[in-house]
Amino acid sequence: MKQFTADAAHELRTPLTAIRSIGEVGLQKPKKEKNYREIIGSMLEENDRLTHLIDSLLFLTHVDVKQYAVSIEKTDIPSFILNVIDIMMPLAEDKQQRIFFHPEQDISIMSDPVLLRQALINLLDNAIKYSPDHSEIKVKAYVMENTLYIDVSDQGPGIPETYREKIFERFYRLEKSHARTKGGSGLGLSIARQAIEILGGKIKVYNNEEGGSTFTLLFNYIKS
Repeated sequence: MKQFTADAAHELRTPLTAIRSIGEVGLQKPKKEKNYREIIGSMLEENDRLTHLIDSLLFLTHVDVKQYAVSIEKTDIPSFILNVIDIMMPLAEDKQQRIFFHPEQDISIMSDPVLLRQALINLLDNAIKYSPDHSEIKVKAYVMENTLYIDVSDQGPGIPETYREKIFERFYRLEKSHARTKGGSGLGLSIARQAIEILGGKIKVYNNEEGGSTFTLLFNYIKS
């Protein structure tokens, strides 16, 4: 708890300091309207990061004290995944990336769509951040031997085996020097794992032979 509090305070201080610095620079001397718009845009960007971080911390706090209320309902997986991809597509388009998903099976499960969406959004966000411009991200959903698999494959640098458990720790980053420029707080994968475990599933990661990584969500599947 002490470590979590210290890390959270550090992460919250960063965007607050950035907002203050940007504001102070903006007040130093009169500027043109274009310059003020850029300054306000930068402050709003930092505010978005701060809001996202606070939302993430609140989610983790609710999970820690077991106050998250799970709401289970029948979820059509192909349409659910397409909806999440639509949400994330603007971020991918900013990097000229393409997200591929071709439904191959009619799959429905009983799940909490909010938790499942939280997990999948974080996995796609991670794939977009660490894949290069003009790359491809592939999503697959399939059932094999009474297990539902949802794969998110990227074309990033891959993850050394030594770190494949550590990346799910809160605030852990493989590339700390680049985390700020990528906009990460080190909480996305931790939240994804917490959400999936609440749903009774698992999350695994491995490197692809052709490069990049694949994060896989696994759930027990009983055909309804």
